[in-house]
Amino acid sequence: MLGVGAGGHHPAGPWPRPAELAGPDGIVGVAEVTCVAEVARVAGVVEIVEIVEIAGVVGPDAMVIARGEHADRAVSSASTGTATAATRAVREARGILDGAVIMTSEPHCPLVGLHGGTRTGARDRPAYPPKLAGVSLHLFDTAAREMREFRPLQDGKVGMYICGLTTQGAPHIGHVRFAVAFDVLRRWLTVGHELEVTLVRNVTDIDDKILAKATEAQQEWWAWSYRNERLTSEALDLLGVLPATYEPRATGHIVEMVELMDTLVEKGHAYAAADGSGDVYFDVKSWPEYGSLTGQALEDMAPAEDADPRGKRDPRDFALWKGHKVDEPASAQWPTHFGHGRPGWHLECSAMARRYLGDAFDIHGGGIDLRFPHHENEQAQSRAAGLPFANFWLHNAWVTVRNQKMGKSLGNALEIQAVTRVARPLAVRYYLTAAHYRSMIEYHEGSLAEAGAAVDRIEGLLDRVDQVRPLADRRGTLPQAFRDAMDDDLNVSGALAVVHDTVRAANTALDDGDLDGAADLAAAVVAMTHILGVNPMDPHWAGASTPGQGDATAALDSLVQAQLAARQSARSARDFAAADAIRDQLTAAGIAIEDTPSGPRWSLSRPADAPVTSASRGIPTDAPAPQPKD
Repeated sequence: MLGVGAGGHHPAGPWPRPAELAGPDGIVGVAEVTCVAEVARVAGVVEIVEIVEIAGVVGPDAMVIARGEHADRAVSSASTGTATAATRAVREARGILDGAVIMTSEPHCPLVGLHGGTRTGARDRPAYPPKLAGVSLHLFDTAAREMREFRPLQDGKVGMYICGLTTQGAPHIGHVRFAVAFDVLRRWLTVGHELEVTLVRNVTDIDDKILAKATEAQQEWWAWSYRNERLTSEALDLLGVLPATYEPRATGHIVEMVELMDTLVEKGHAYAAADGSGDVYFDVKSWPEYGSLTGQALEDMAPAEDADPRGKRDPRDFALWKGHKVDEPASAQWPTHFGHGRPGWHLECSAMARRYLGDAFDIHGGGIDLRFPHHENEQAQSRAAGLPFANFWLHNAWVTVRNQKMGKSLGNALEIQAVTRVARPLAVRYYLTAAHYRSMIEYHEGSLAEAGAAVDRIEGLLDRVDQVRPLADRRGTLPQAFRDAMDDDLNVSGALAVVHDTVRAANTALDDGDLDGAADLAAAVVAMTHILGVNPMDPHWAGASTPGQGDATAALDSLVQAQLAARQSARSARDFAAADAIRDQLTAAGIAIEDTPSGPRWSLSRPADAPVTSASRGIPTDAPAPQPKD
């Protein structure tokens, strides 16, 4: 093999002929074409696998072996007319394989940037990089304050940690934007770059606010936390967010937190408060890099307000551990050699990230409001303990209302469960996805209607095509413009522009009677919207409520509410057998009941025998392989 533009050599033959190649990188067709790049554009070639030198030179008559989506059709469309017979002969001889042999006849065909590899056996995959040089994924790293090319720390694998919600209340659409944004990133890494992603999304289930809210509601803190954790999980599922690989609770990782805290104390970066409170603090002056993530000087920082300052050496020192207080529940404490207490917020994430992703991992993400103090403190304590920690820091912007951050304290929050009663969950997902993740989303009356209209246009096209050319078994190819947009720091707005351009082109093809062309374009729309999590054909959305179901939903709600009222009357009369019987009847009918402080709420439950798969949650099992990068 010879790496063009990579300083290769002239190895000795004999070179493999078409009949000698087999396996997943074998041959589907042979053609004379003017340029490999043109074949890639027309044919859907996705990876240059090897360049074979035939006549002692690379250029005229060089043979390139490549993998492609539809190599037989691709080669035929790009050939001089002799490819059809050659393709048929090869397919008959070798079976339907996953590659194409392309003959170049143009010495100036732009092959610069291709990389060579080692010669392999018939069924071995050549040792080539996963994509061509020159085009790659770039992400904006908050710590570096610039765009950086993303390369995984471990070949083929990505470790990603995103800060989940503190379970102090039910989630609103501002809360869940982070999950949607990083769901898109995860899908792009998985499908667009064929990387294995381990995503950790923590649950902060012990916190000052949780204790305060639970006390206010006259609930046990752990019950209050668990109820809101479930509401959050339901909201994320409703919006098509893929389940995390791991979703650890803070209260389940006290041992790891104490170990990290001990390391910091031993290294002189943390200390136990001298006032006997049981508090343990990180000494910010002991770590010269403190403030580097957010670009702040220590003298410009406000005091940390996460604990009583009396036991601190410096007001900016932050709590690693909070000693138990007499007015706190006895259950909200754990024994340590520093005294009984509970972890500080920042310590939780550092310990859990390390537990599931190791000392160093690729991406740490979260809302922009977490940069300081949370993420600054995470980075400081982790690196002070000797851990490389996160290689990239990514932050999503807020959902705003009248230029103010959406929040319950401002009275402008829209809870997910309430919003999805008046708008399709798919439309809500589209609304949260459509803007660049680092841009603010201004919510206004009509926001969801606009998102719904965009979804309707996509869905209308797919429905039209599916009636004449079923799309279920058709694999779509990602347009290069879509790939370029996604590789540009997840430029989703640019990617959606490609989606809607393709929708228009497919409608035109359909109107012109080009049914196969329309089907190919529609399949590309499916492939693109799968990655964005807004594919109307995804089975996940099949059970979601829509405005068009309003009458039926209202009727069902009336019937269920009558049953719930009867159940409540039975419970008030202490006739628990009757109350349980009503609940069992509703459960058997596929209606889940949850008792909340504001009263019972119902929802349609997912059948117990319906497993959650990658295909049912937004990533197709036959997702298109990467296309060429030139």
